[in-house]
Amino acid sequence: MIAPANRSPDSMDTFTHIRETSTPVLAYLLMVHQSPRQLAKLVAALQAPDVQFFVHVDRKVEAGQFRYMVRRQRNVKFVRPRHLIEWGGCNMVRAELVMMRAAVRAGAKHLVLLSGADFPVWSTPRLTNYFTTTSTIHIEHYPIPSIYWDRGALNRVRQYWLCDDPFTFKRDRWFRTVGRVWRGVWNRLIRRPANFALKVGYELGLRRGVPGNLKPFVGSQWWSMPRSCAEYVLDFVEKNPDIVKFYRYSHVPDESFIQTLVMNSPLRDSVDKNNLRYVEWDGGFNPRILDLGDLDAIVASGAAFARKIVLSGSSKTGSSDTLLRALVERRRMEAAEFDTTRPRTPRLHDDDAEPSPLPETIIAPAFRERASVPRSSHAT
Repeated sequence: MIAPANRSPDSMDTFTHIRETSTPVLAYLLMVHQSPRQLAKLVAALQAPDVQFFVHVDRKVEAGQFRYMVRRQRNVKFVRPRHLIEWGGCNMVRAELVMMRAAVRAGAKHLVLLSGADFPVWSTPRLTNYFTTTSTIHIEHYPIPSIYWDRGALNRVRQYWLCDDPFTFKRDRWFRTVGRVWRGVWNRLIRRPANFALKVGYELGLRRGVPGNLKPFVGSQWWSMPRSCAEYVLDFVEKNPDIVKFYRYSHVPDESFIQTLVMNSPLRDSVDKNNLRYVEWDGGFNPRILDLGDLDAIVASGAAFARKIVLSGSSKTGSSDTLLRALVERRRMEAAEFDTTRPRTPRLHDDDAEPSPLPETIIAPAFRERASVPRSSHAT
């Protein structure tokens, strides 16, 4: 049990006291911003008696249609507060933490983060069986600097960035009227010029170090973790507001924040770099829309989930309808054959052995008192 700490002005939302429950629950944390119909399909595909869904709807869109599409599913919870999601901003991390707190409070034993554009490859019995019995933390992670990221991802953490809108309108009517005008002013006249100036400063040597002597990591945003890992992250956030503040002014922290916390913790020996996702990139910043031609590669990868899945009418650049039908049929056949007495374990990237089990309780360290580290000691 983790007791709440006093709220800091730099902490991400208010930490809520965790209530234990005797019922093991698998929690899917779903981040959505479009296509309520696709949310309904995803929930239906993952539905099981011991599963609960926690959904964060981007504040830029109306949540009513998403609620309506899953209105008959009693195990779907829409979390609050909702955050305005901007690509590259820290509100993405805040939304993850809101869902994480809700899932831990509900008694979840394992948490899986998905986007609304994900779809399961494994059958529901196989997913439920694996995630309710494993202690493995599945997070893609690479130390910064990384050869797989532009400029080694150093500029993401060493440069100052302005990404999230600093003003929020509590009332929706103001948020969708005056707020929309303000966001245009913020993005075009303030944020972009400011980030250009900060980039020039970075190139001239204005760089910052990561607090707490933490080694920064980078990787895909999408992860799965047991309850003990989620508790550690939530405890760390409360105890270390300076690190939370640091990531408020970094770029794309959703691909670094969780990785850095977990890989600098006692949990790192239980982490598998394979995050169980199949993704194809279009050569830029966006994952490519998958189609039926990707089915063999998806199956051969051993991934539990595939993205980016898009329904017809949701995008002008293509759809995944034929692939979706093929995945549904394949999952139906696997579910019929699946033996729940034999857990199926995915291949691990680093070695053939299962990571060591997690201890029941791990307390996050607080980096409040530390020796100052000269900037020259950090990677450049």
